[in-house]
Amino acid sequence: MRKLSVILIMTGVIFAGLSTDYESVTRAESDYRLLGEITDEPAEAWRYWWVGVGDFTDFTITNTTVTGYFGRSFDQYHPYSCLLPWESPADNEDGNAGEYPVGSEQYYIYAAGPWFGAISQGEPNVIKGAYRGDLGAIAVPEMSNTSAMGDIHILGLYFSNMIVPSGQGFNNEGKRVFTFPDNTPKPYQDNWPFNDPAYGRSDGEWISHEDTYAVAGDWILQDRDSLARGVWIPDTVVDTIVNGDTIYDTTIYQVYGIQPLGVRVEQRTYSWARGRLRNAVVLNYKIMNMNDHTLEAPYFSYFMDNDIGHGGENPGEDGAWDDRIDYDAAHEVVYTYDDNGSESGWNTAPGYIG
Repeated sequence: MRKLSVILIMTGVIFAGLSTDYESVTRAESDYRLLGEITDEPAEAWRYWWVGVGDFTDFTITNTTVTGYFGRSFDQYHPYSCLLPWESPADNEDGNAGEYPVGSEQYYIYAAGPWFGAISQGEPNVIKGAYRGDLGAIAVPEMSNTSAMGDIHILGLYFSNMIVPSGQGFNNEGKRVFTFPDNTPKPYQDNWPFNDPAYGRSDGEWISHEDTYAVAGDWILQDRDSLARGVWIPDTVVDTIVNGDTIYDTTIYQVYGIQPLGVRVEQRTYSWARGRLRNAVVLNYKIMNMNDHTLEAPYFSYFMDNDIGHGGENPGEDGAWDDRIDYDAAHEVVYTYDDNGSESGWNTAPGYIG
């Protein structure tokens, strides 16, 4: 297995290898398009924003493919503009995702993200987008020369309806970076380059009212991780022994697993402002084997850590302590619910998530 296209099914095709030293290489021709270039340059540490333009509007997504990390305030309900919502998020914002209703600060998801497993050279291995993620953010060469903002290839996260940020010295503040589908780009605009031909669309066309693109991986060399730091990834202090004394002097940033699987993950999301899918966000993953050997028995899954509410320090109290899970065989849905049907501080009774 050299590459997987993960949408609703997985299809294996052949793909070429990768060079090093932040170089990029042209992909091998394939019926399933990844990007035109592949690079091992890390993206900026984090760029994250909320996807969803319909009824489902508070589902977090980040450039490290981790879904569900921060809540947002009312002044952050606006289109993505390439800026961080804040520089140093408070610790108590961890796990504020899956808010319902919008603006209620009632959260249902602590963490979610893709998991991918395979047998690599005889050993089973799994890479994770959550809970303890080991995927790092990768730069996007196609964004090195945009008309509106110049070189933004290290942002790592892009929206089809993203706008030029204000107060950063750019011209055309507040205008769209990418043109609408089937329209001729204005002088300051580009066509959206990240569409997926599997949906029968050509270059420049969006799939939904809001498409996103991000790319991550666990195969970048360990000494290049300072920019690609993800969330929930602990640092390790390595000790050195000198004359029998232990000296803790080296910090290793654990962006990737100690035994990486060696895959590259493209993530696209789609959401609609109206129509039958206005209360849904579609996640589309394309996974590529970056090794020079075959990955056998590949499996893809999506992990969700549902926590209905916060608070409580002991079993049976509010927050995750009193959550329960069950299975609806008729609809083939595993779901989480609140055992006593109430959460302190909530204005509505807790619902179900599954």
